[in-house]
Amino acid sequence: MDRTADRRSGEGSADPSGTSGRPLTCCRGGAGEGNRTLKCGGRRSRLASRRNRVDRHNELVRLSPVGARLQIRPGAEAELPALVEALGQRPFFADRLARQHQGRGLLLVAWLGDRPAGDVYLLREPADVPEVHRYLPGVPQLDHLEVVGPLQRRGIGTALIGAGEDTARRLGDQRVALGVGLANVEARRLYERLGYVDWGHGPVVGTWPAVRDDGAAVAVSQLIDMLVKHL
Repeated sequence: MDRTADRRSGEGSADPSGTSGRPLTCCRGGAGEGNRTLKCGGRRSRLASRRNRVDRHNELVRLSPVGARLQIRPGAEAELPALVEALGQRPFFADRLARQHQGRGLLLVAWLGDRPAGDVYLLREPADVPEVHRYLPGVPQLDHLEVVGPLQRRGIGTALIGAGEDTARRLGDQRVALGVGLANVEARRLYERLGYVDWGHGPVVGTWPAVRDDGAAVAVSQLIDMLVKHL
């Protein structure tokens, strides 16, 4: 099921200050003003300073066209630190990389330069939801689609779905499925535009492991609709 990340904020864009690196200076009082400072540029200077304090990730977002730099490939165990730094969720990524090594699925990671931009997992083992196991036997699932916040709405999620479908097709699968939360109307619209249709068996309860802020492992459950696409 999709759980698009929103851990980052502040969509990257061209330099909004319009200064092109030129410093803004304040004007000092001249004759007859004594020591009083005229704050003619102070507010603009502070604003420009705040806008220019971007981290390396947002700098990459601002300066690099996504389509030209994006690469999607299976994750590797050596890339776990980079995945955790960009996306968190160490237990999840460690588990999925282990499953990939065992041939139970594929963790597809989108890279923008040298930083992970998102991921999706192609599940290729029996579903743990009884209804899905009954009605979609042998059908792989796209799970855990996420894109980091500043890079959302730039086509990366769609590219990850396409990469998952292409992988399933190369492995001989004729269909692929995914789950979407009942309240996630926007995501469902996206999937339907990409050719997914309701499976016709009603909502099911999806459950997945999560880690709370205090480090405790918990199980999270949600009602989801299953969607299916013929490849």
